[in-house]
Amino acid sequence: MSQNSEEINSNVLENEPSHSENKGICSSGTQENNLSILVDILSLFFGFIPPLIVYLFIKDQPFLREQTRLVLNASIIYTILFVISAALNATVILMIIGVPLGLFVAVLAIFSLIKAAIENSNGRIYHLPLIPNIIK
Repeated sequence: MSQNSEEINSNVLENEPSHSENKGICSSGTQENNLSILVDILSLFFGFIPPLIVYLFIKDQPFLREQTRLVLNASIIYTILFVISAALNATVILMIIGVPLGLFVAVLAIFSLIKAAIENSNGRIYHLPLIPNIIK
């Protein structure tokens, strides 16, 4: 009976879907992983500039290009939301909306970009949450 349960467990594990929908793109090595992690961390501090530079200049590494595209999309959205939050904070009445929006965007950006860096260290593409695809 234990042999049947082991076969069922192995079948369940084999049929589990992957956590990332990476369309068959895998990391080819640690240099690609390290550069992708660096882009994720730098985009926390410098916004959309690091992923934009890597996206424009590196075209021959599909894993890195896809991940920087996703991070660039996220960084653009986060920048737009921070600008909206700052504009709302310009008036005292709308600060009720602007301050929570700014805090929400900051927490979301920190969490999602750190999570992306962790997933990239394992060679997996991470689709950032609540981010539409602007750049395709």
